[in-house]
Amino acid sequence: MSLNTIIGKKRDLISDNGRCIYCCNTNLCNNNCSGFVNLALHRPAFQSSVGFNGSANLAVDGNRDPNFFHGSCIHTASEPFSWWAVDLGKVFSITAIKIYNRNDAGADGRFLHLKILVSSPNATMLPAQSPTFHECGNYIGHSSDGNIITIKCPGHTIGRWVRIQAALGIGEYFHFCEVEVFGY
Repeated sequence: MSLNTIIGKKRDLISDNGRCIYCCNTNLCNNNCSGFVNLALHRPAFQSSVGFNGSANLAVDGNRDPNFFHGSCIHTASEPFSWWAVDLGKVFSITAIKIYNRNDAGADGRFLHLKILVSSPNATMLPAQSPTFHECGNYIGHSSDGNIITIKCPGHTIGRWVRIQAALGIGEYFHFCEVEVFGY
């Protein structure tokens, strides 16, 4: 059987052994053919600072639990342009980002103005206003406790790094519980 290489797109073919075939030589789709894999899952993550033991890797651990006190949410110190970033390991065309907010006491209102940025160079080394970033999208407004924000990137948003950054240069805490990145 011959297949064209398709990365991150589901193939509706059945192999000789009855298993679904898609994503060819990559591992971007899940094993039951139901959808796309989160490109950020268990990838190296970084953030501008760590507050309250909320380290960057907690946003890519696969645990969407929205209660910060259960130990699966990131948290920065209060600082201008707080950010969180993930290294996807190679360049992808990024189509969407999902951000899972926390829902415990004190969470509402802190998750106000976000920019979703994509770059090929290391996003942890770039200043907040770097022209190297491609803006995937932004979220402006008050968050509701435990809400999920989905940002759809414009076509041709290509990069290895995804950085979520506070859009305003004022000191504020930055926190959420899980980030999922989708693309091909």
